[in-house]
Amino acid sequence: QTAPLAFGLSVAQIFHPLTTGARLVLVPHDRPLDGATLVELLQYHACTKWVAVPALLAAAVAAGLAECTALKHLVSTASALSTQLQDAVL
Repeated sequence: QTAPLAFGLSVAQIFHPLTTGARLVLVPHDRPLDGATLVELLQYHACTKWVAVPALLAAAVAAGLAECTALKHLVSTASALSTQLQDAVL
């Protein structure tokens, strides 16, 4: 969960995992929201799904997102996903 809690999209990001029996990981407010931190959290918690805006996705790709082997579902939201970023993820 990377969206601010006051943001409308965060409602779906919070309640979907909870209503399906999944675990929800919140990025601590005292941690920087950068690619390295996100990759570290995704790996540590063995996250299988991540919802991110393209800017955070690009930062995570640059920081080693490919090493997050547990990640099976990736959702890009809020703005267009460039072909270049799509190719980098796939």
